[in-house]
Amino acid sequence: MLRAAYANGAPTYYRLSTRTNPEAYTVRFGAAEVLRRGELATVIAVGPALDRTLAAVEDLEVTLLSHTTVAPFDAATL
Repeated sequence: MLRAAYANGAPTYYRLSTRTNPEAYTVRFGAAEVLRRGELATVIAVGPALDRTLAAVEDLEVTLLSHTTVAPFDAATL
């Protein structure tokens, strides 16, 4: 992730956290991963908030996107 951010040539802010997701997920710099599809809404989880977000939308008919970055934002996937 650091290498991809460095290679984009833009100033980058890194927010580091001691929180992690217990399960490993796919990480692609600046790209969203569609984890589930639903009809009522779209929810976006960023970084270590993913597992808590998964639990929060468990019984809801929503699409869940996982983003590893806030910027660049993957608007095409949204």
